[in-house]
Amino acid sequence: MPRRRLPSHMLDLVDRVLDAAADVRYVERMEMYTRHNRLEKVGKAPVCVHLHAGYPVVWRELIPTDTLVSRDPLERWIELQLRQKLYKHDHIPDDEVLLPTVWLSPVRPTDQTGEKAGTDAGLGLFEQSLAAAGDEHAPRHDSRLAARLWGGRRPHPGLGRAGQRAGGRPAAGKSGHR
Repeated sequence: MPRRRLPSHMLDLVDRVLDAAADVRYVERMEMYTRHNRLEKVGKAPVCVHLHAGYPVVWRELIPTDTLVSRDPLERWIELQLRQKLYKHDHIPDDEVLLPTVWLSPVRPTDQTGEKAGTDAGLGLFEQSLAAAGDEHAPRHDSRLAARLWGGRRPHPGLGRAGQRAGGRPAAGKSGHR
């Protein structure tokens, strides 16, 4: 399978995040967290500003959808995470350590058959946020693809039919009595 080269805007973002993560202040913060977690005395308790993961309203105000260049859903999700890291680096002076990492979530069917259970079934936080915002580039869930990615349409390995555990015993919380 031929490897696809990252677009130039993504390479620029990666370079900027790598440069930011190499900043001396993050080395100092890492040392501070290490001492703090060992219950050693530190100059001050570390403070972190937590902005929810994904693309909730607060991030849509800070990084508008129309500033994202990528059109591919995976690239778009990675681009958003890189932009979020750079925004925090440039504008939020908390004690969080900037790590040069991104998070990727696997696509999984949401019910035992692999069929989508709702409009957002099988989509990650970012995709759900885009769909909720009416973004034309929001991915659509394809339950056949999700089932194929996870080995076909089969129930959870610990459950048989109708919530029964293997061996005919009811699943936890389900009594066999009426």
